[in-house]
Amino acid sequence: MTLASSSVETLETTEIVASSQDLTTHSDTIKSGEGVLVRGTVLARETASGHLVPAEKGGAGGIGNASKILTHDIDATSEAITCPVYSGGGFDSNLLTWDASFSTDADKLTAFDAKPINLVFR
Repeated sequence: MTLASSSVETLETTEIVASSQDLTTHSDTIKSGEGVLVRGTVLARETASGHLVPAEKGGAGGIGNASKILTHDIDATSEAITCPVYSGGGFDSNLLTWDASFSTDADKLTAFDAKPINLVFR
């Protein structure tokens, strides 16, 4: 049984990062069964599992409350994946991966209300 571990990863900070605002990252867990998710996926914490899942506008159980952005591609098809996520910074809204429920710029703009994530619209 592993009680503690650590690793060093180089995070790609090009493309989706759209401002000089400091980036904040931390390690978090993507829920098992979410499949392949790409860098820039907008995430929310599902209340029942406590894990991150793709955010859905108006979604119940916490998934309507966008709070993080995936730092790199992952595959959570068959197991929960612990990986770094952005919890603060400035990002190009057009280069993030949004659920279809965030269909307008206004939806996207309000997705991160009261969070240290700012969006740039180009």
